[in-house]
Amino acid sequence: ANGKHVLATFSNFGNSRDLVHIDAEKGTQTRLTESHPERSKEILGLQPEFFAYENREGQKIHGFLFQPEAKAADDKDKATGKAEPEAKRPLLIYVYGGPLGTQKQVVEGNYGGPNLFAHYMTEKHGYVTATIDPRGMSGYGAVFEKANFEQVGKPQVQDLVDGVRYLIEHYDVDPERVAIHGWSFGGFQTQMCLYTEPDVFKCGIAGAGPTEWENYNSWYSTGTIGESRAGKTDLAKYSLLSLAKNLKGKLLLVHGMEDANVLYQDTVRVYAE
Repeated sequence: ANGKHVLATFSNFGNSRDLVHIDAEKGTQTRLTESHPERSKEILGLQPEFFAYENREGQKIHGFLFQPEAKAADDKDKATGKAEPEAKRPLLIYVYGGPLGTQKQVVEGNYGGPNLFAHYMTEKHGYVTATIDPRGMSGYGAVFEKANFEQVGKPQVQDLVDGVRYLIEHYDVDPERVAIHGWSFGGFQTQMCLYTEPDVFKCGIAGAGPTEWENYNSWYSTGTIGESRAGKTDLAKYSLLSLAKNLKGKLLLVHGMEDANVLYQDTVRVYAE
C-alpha cells in the first residue's frame, strides 16, 4: 500500500516470464520464481538483433531480425584456389502493420509464435527473418498510426519496401528472394504488398486478411480506415479485389471458415479474383 514494493510478472528476450519483486526504494528487481523447464530456457535464450532505418519520409522505422551464422568458406574454386563467395540470403518479413490499441510488434519482450517461426526459418532454412513496424502501426504515437487513414496499406507498403532495400544493403539479402507474411491486418498487408509491389515481394502467406473493409467491424474501420455511413459502401474503394490481378509471385491464402471477426468470404472473393 505504501508503494515501496511491487510484485509483477516480467519477461524479456533471453528470460522466460516469471514472478519478480521490485523494491522501489532500492531500485532493484529480483526474480522469485523459475517455473519453466530447461528446454524452454534454451529456446527463449535466443535474442534477436534490433535495427532501425529512415523511410522515404524521413521517419524512423523499427525492426528486429535473426540472421543465419556465416558458413565456413571450405569450398574453393578448383581453378583459382579461392574460396567461393557465400550466396546471398533469402528474406522473410513478418508484419502486422495496423492499429492495435497501443500494441506494437517490435518490443523487448519474449517469444510469440511468429518469432519462434522466424527463428526456425533462420536456423533450418538460412533465411534472414525480420519483424518490421511500418507506419500505421500503433504504439508510436498518433501521427505515425494515423498515416493509415484513408490510404489503408499504402504507407505500410512504402515503409516495407524501404525496409527491404535497407536489409539488402546491410544484411546481404537476395533481392530476388523476398517473402512476407502476416495475419488479420497483416494478412491484408501481405496481400497489399504482393499486389502493389510484385517486383519487390516474390511470395507471401496471408492469414485471414480483411480484403473488403466494408465487411469489417465499423468501430475499427471507421476510425482507422475511413468514413463509413450506414447503408453506404464508403469503404469499397479500399478493397483489394481490383488489385488482386496484379499478383506475379506465389501467395498462400489461409482463413478459417468459422472466423467471426474477419469474414471467410473476404478470402474467397479475393481468391476468385
